[in-house]
Amino acid sequence: MDKTAQKRQINARQASVTKLYAFAMFQYLKVSPSYALADRFDKKKIPDAQRHSAILALYANANNEPRTIAQEQELIAKFQKVVQTQQEFGDLKGKKFKHWWENNGARIFDLEHELPRVRIVSKLSKGAMPDADKFVVELVSFLAYDRSNENNPEALLVSIPMGVPKKELLKYLDVLIDKHQIRVTPKTEQSKFRFSGKRLHIDPLFLSLRALTVYAAAPNDFPLWKTGLIANVSPKNCEGLDPMTVKRTKTTEDQLNTIAILMHRHVKHAQLLAENAAHGEFPSKLNRPIPDLDKQLIAEAFETTGSLE
Repeated sequence: MDKTAQKRQINARQASVTKLYAFAMFQYLKVSPSYALADRFDKKKIPDAQRHSAILALYANANNEPRTIAQEQELIAKFQKVVQTQQEFGDLKGKKFKHWWENNGARIFDLEHELPRVRIVSKLSKGAMPDADKFVVELVSFLAYDRSNENNPEALLVSIPMGVPKKELLKYLDVLIDKHQIRVTPKTEQSKFRFSGKRLHIDPLFLSLRALTVYAAAPNDFPLWKTGLIANVSPKNCEGLDPMTVKRTKTTEDQLNTIAILMHRHVKHAQLLAENAAHGEFPSKLNRPIPDLDKQLIAEAFETTGSLE
């Protein structure tokens, strides 16, 4: 396999991974009470004069100690990041990922188009005039489809004579590119949204999301270890235990306690991931005030998200 083909494969894998992380972020935004509040702001459901009090009420239980005026002002100021995220990602209420991706997501993550690549438009045989009709068809096909799918990048339409040493051809191309001053787009400009520098593995992101969904759907009197078994937060510890029939005994107590601890950890992680996603940071466990979880919001998100494709 040549280097160009390898690079295309790598780019395709990167695009696939980006879309998977976007799918996770989409779901975390949908379960975020902060994002839901910013959405209400956007829909003018809360008067401007009441916005500050709505923000402070959202985080009322995030810290048991009374807040100072400075802390309240900081909360209000930082919430502007949530408003900006909502304006970029849009109204997600009731939306399926596939529909959102096609209409907005691909643009946000700069995956609307194929990556530009070098390609043959037409091949001219030695000593013969090309078939004009065939040549026009090939040229129109390139302009209308191939180049369009690449978002019509700046390009040079050149004639490369075969039989000339490759080193000499590359030198000519180098001169042409320099002459036309075609700027190489830095990687930092290639994507409108950039994931947090230190990515978390994708599987734990979905596991925490599943734990949050199960926890929100369970009755209030459900033991935490039982929700942990249903969410299968630890295949090793959950193996062989039926959440509907297992009893807390001396034999199972340590195992169930471990499951309960892991379940609690995953739920808190999910809440933190959702809050950071609303602030435009994903995936991130940056410590910040967290609103109480909204069970109805989580249930609706689970019912309406749909699949990746």
